[in-house]
Amino acid sequence: MNWYLKVLKQYADFNGRARRKEYWMFVLISTIISSIIIIISSILSAIFLTADSPYYLGINILSSIYSLSVFIPSLAVGVRRLHDVGKSGWLLLLNLLSIFFLAIFTLLFLITILESSGSPLILETLESFESPLILEIFEAIKNPLILYGGMAIFSLLSFGGAIWLIVLLVKDGEPGENKYGENPKELEAS
Repeated sequence: MNWYLKVLKQYADFNGRARRKEYWMFVLISTIISSIIIIISSILSAIFLTADSPYYLGINILSSIYSLSVFIPSLAVGVRRLHDVGKSGWLLLLNLLSIFFLAIFTLLFLITILESSGSPLILETLESFESPLILEIFEAIKNPLILYGGMAIFSLLSFGGAIWLIVLLVKDGEPGENKYGENPKELEAS
């Protein structure tokens, strides 16, 4: 629990280094807390509420509030963990960027399916765009090679990026001092 509290005390500290133990204990305890909140919310919802109750969202939003409250500390400890292995913290954002583009391609895929089914809402929305660039993009994604190829490329990038990031997060930190600071493992030993 001390490792979890240490990360929370360094709420938005993106400088320095974090040991593997600090990072993974934070992830473990945060996951346990999230799971407990979800279980309690589910039990309370099942006992007291129906889907059309005005308090339904209030109980189920507890896990979202917790997730948002630990988002910045999670990023900070992730950046410090990458610093410990001698990598830039921006690598976390590169992985998120590939996931973002995958989500965009998935959305475009769904729009294409709805448009081909003749959905009036999608057709009216597409006709309301005055930008020739946006209309050209929608015309281009009708080509299955572009749409599926883009989805495949960004799926592979997302998967490969996630695997590479996990390898970096599991890797032992650089011994001695690096450009991000002193080795926290050696500082605790002395």
